[in-house]
Amino acid sequence: MARKIDNKVKINNVKLIIDRKVTVEEVAYKLGVSTNNVRHWLKVYIGNQKKKRMRLIAGIALLLIISVPIILFTIFHNKTKPVSEPVVQDKVAEETTDVKTNTDKKSIYNGMGKVFIDPGHGFSDSGTEAPEEFGFKLTESEVVLKISKRVVEILEANDYDVVMSRTENYDEKQEDKLYKISLTERVRLAKESKADVFISLHINAYEESNNVNGYDLYYCEKDDKYNEEAEKFANKITDKFIKKTGIEKIRVHKEPRRSSYQVTRQTTMPSLLFEMGYATNKEDAKRLLDDKFLENIAMSIAEGIMGYLTEIYSM
Repeated sequence: MARKIDNKVKINNVKLIIDRKVTVEEVAYKLGVSTNNVRHWLKVYIGNQKKKRMRLIAGIALLLIISVPIILFTIFHNKTKPVSEPVVQDKVAEETTDVKTNTDKKSIYNGMGKVFIDPGHGFSDSGTEAPEEFGFKLTESEVVLKISKRVVEILEANDYDVVMSRTENYDEKQEDKLYKISLTERVRLAKESKADVFISLHINAYEESNNVNGYDLYYCEKDDKYNEEAEKFANKITDKFIKKTGIEKIRVHKEPRRSSYQVTRQTTMPSLLFEMGYATNKEDAKRLLDDKFLENIAMSIAEGIMGYLTEIYSM
């Protein structure tokens, strides 16, 4: 008498075969049935999936048949509106060219692409800090995380897929006081995410002098095609940063492999490391405590990323 196998069990095992996690023979042995039975399940499942796809395609086609005349009518109707409504038209144009910052306005960006945001340091590694003589506290890991989270909010409001290397400064139970995310782990996470772009956010320091200041953007020199894309990505960030913050210049560094940062050297997508001022310079450090300045930084980074992704996905 043939053994009865639950349909759910059949489907789960067939999926494992399709995903190449197990073989037909292994499933047959595991369930105590013949390989012919397993092959029959596989054939039935694939047939059902094809039918589902065909029904979906037919549904989409029907929707298009119904909606195209409506769209064409709407376009024609709008074109034939009298020119006596300039104020309304201007308002619509303004709304459709804005950027979503957690509002209902339409975005000029297409929402295509995945982004990996790496807030530097974190957990037991606080990064650089402002000198005590400045009279205020500034910790790199906290500031870059604050900016990163705001960048993520803006990107997600504009329908972009975003992955972060960390979302907190502490481990879940506060048990491991030595825990930190290694650079190798950050690179691994970025590669596994299959992101289109990568940006690591930091604050610089120069212990020998408090006079050194400014903003630095780094990418690793690789092949010509990569360099062209990384430079294009960097230019999108610098252009937006200068416009949003009023800062006159960002230094863009094309680093040779041997002396480049690990997170820009070992990642495969266009990758940048952004040093957003010097904690050891009082003027830079004060700016990094100003919420308005941080918002402008976040907006410039988000808009630079969206501008680059919109451009490459429009080609």
